[in-house]
Amino acid sequence: MSDEVESTFYATSLAVLSSWSHSTKDASNSVMTSSEILQVRRYYSNIHLWPMQPRDINPDGWLSNFSEDDLSIARALLDSFIYFNEEHTKKLFESSFHAISSDIESRKNHGVAVGDAWREFKSNVIVTYPSGSANDAAASGRKFIREARQSLKIDESHLFDPGDVPRHSLTQVECVDLIFVDDISITGE
Repeated sequence: MSDEVESTFYATSLAVLSSWSHSTKDASNSVMTSSEILQVRRYYSNIHLWPMQPRDINPDGWLSNFSEDDLSIARALLDSFIYFNEEHTKKLFESSFHAISSDIESRKNHGVAVGDAWREFKSNVIVTYPSGSANDAAASGRKFIREARQSLKIDESHLFDPGDVPRHSLTQVECVDLIFVDDISITGE
């Protein structure tokens, strides 16, 4: 597909989506119902504008966790929801980590080769996760710590539980970069 045809296709698709999205609202401009929201999301996924949504998603069950007073907020959250599978999440994590490191190293070391800057960054970074209310070994922060070690080859000596960061930081002679890794999980609780 040529660039001009592709641009026209996407512009037309977005115009149709915008028109379709607005037409699914009633005359009083209330928030769409959960089934209307999911219909739009399926369309986005089918044209590959978004990743595929899981088949077992249960928005009605999720929405049943909310009181009538909070239901409009929950629907707005559902309207903004985008599902990323494990593969997409891993790529987003790696890409974000590289973008952060590039930004930090470019401010410190002007003109340093990319590979050298990446090695410098990995040798001076501390990676941790926000501490939660419960010491849950299955928490997503720990999952991302493992991902930093496995995919990004961050040395184990630079990966810390949150409680160990202050103690380690006090022993450092030079400034280190501190990165918190986690996701956002909305459980409805």
